[in-house]
Amino acid sequence: MKKMILIFLIFLMITSSVGCINTNNTNNTNHPAVAPNALSIQNDQDSASETSDGSGISPDAEIGEGLIIGKNVTIESGASVGKGVTIGPNVIIESGAKIDQGVVISSGVRIGQNAVISQGVVINSNAVIGQNAVIGQGVIILPNAVVSDDAKISSGAIIH
Repeated sequence: MKKMILIFLIFLMITSSVGCINTNNTNNTNHPAVAPNALSIQNDQDSASETSDGSGISPDAEIGEGLIIGKNVTIESGASVGKGVTIGPNVIIESGAKIDQGVVISSGVRIGQNAVISQGVVINSNAVIGQNAVIGQGVIILPNAVVSDDAKISSGAIIH
């Protein structure tokens, strides 16, 4: 129960921030969970690599539907972000990183090259995920945590 409440609070905090981007290819007025001035971006190779809010998404990054991102987010070449992911402001997702569906990433997080983040993971503010790290399903990464390069974190763990 505590885990669900934490996930809900983080989701509310991120989605209420001004300037979010929603990658659903529909009119945002039908999506009350998205900030009123949210932008909708297309999921194709020809879309701009930089958005008006300072976020930079590589044209060859794979982006799932329903992505919500804050300002100043960088998603590098070859990264993959699944459906329904929420990313707070000032996040960097390095090249080759794989983010599964339903992941919540708070502000100031850095995800290293080729890291793998499984479904339902919550990464709290200012955490660092090292290169080639593998984070199992449902793991909670607490604020300011550092996950070492090549680390393998089991499902359901809480990392501080």
